[in-house]
Amino acid sequence: MPKATRRTSHTRDLARRRWSRESNSQESEKSASEEEENVVIKPDEDFDLINFSNKSTLNDISDLFSFCKEQVNTRFISVLVYMSLRRFGHSWRDIDGFLKEIGGMTAKTAHKWSNILVNKDFEDFTSDGRGGKRGDSFWDFFPDLELEARQFVNEECSKKEASFTAESLARFIDNRFYELNDMKKVDQGFVRSVESCKLDLRRFGAKFTANAARPYFLGHEREDVVQHREEFVKYFVRNEDHFYTITNDPLPQWKTPTVHPAILICKCSCCS
Repeated sequence: MPKATRRTSHTRDLARRRWSRESNSQESEKSASEEEENVVIKPDEDFDLINFSNKSTLNDISDLFSFCKEQVNTRFISVLVYMSLRRFGHSWRDIDGFLKEIGGMTAKTAHKWSNILVNKDFEDFTSDGRGGKRGDSFWDFFPDLELEARQFVNEECSKKEASFTAESLARFIDNRFYELNDMKKVDQGFVRSVESCKLDLRRFGAKFTANAARPYFLGHEREDVVQHREEFVKYFVRNEDHFYTITNDPLPQWKTPTVHPAILICKCSCCS
């Protein structure tokens, strides 16, 4: 029997996959309906409160994408996102920026694999399609460090100032890792990436939300207030040697004037 052509093989593969989907469709629909029945919806629940353009929502998308990368090949989900957005008419440039923000492939690479998926064999697309990480995780090897990381997160999140970030956790883990293993750091990278630490924070019970605790004056200052403050800052910088200042150190120290000392008297313009 002559060898089947590429087109014939592709057609057979599509037929085989279609039959497989049809044979499992009833079971899938049944399981989906059972899941919907298990969802309890309260009458007063509002499902229109998600601001998908918000920066914190983009962080949620990025975290979910990072989690998927641990389970599935990055190529698969990047191409899925790329083709879906192109299907709804989004521009190549916007999709490229979005994929980069969430940690996916570039739009150029995703388009190349989309072309293989659409115009060539499915096996060509899935070749070397290794999934996400398998085996023991980082915390399986360092359970004590995980306990310290959890405690560190609890302490930092309990503080009033909103200065804690995933990078702070990555830096803490990195420092403690080298201390516990008595090793010397030889590169600039973290032993656990910032993206992985963001997933750790979610597993530890933290939630990323927009910081609403900003100073009261941000975005509400009068033009004359801004102008007076800029004039004051410029004057102080020009005559800094005439005033007592402090150093920007963990333990600040007074710096005495290097020329004739001056006394600066000012009035708050917002109270005038």
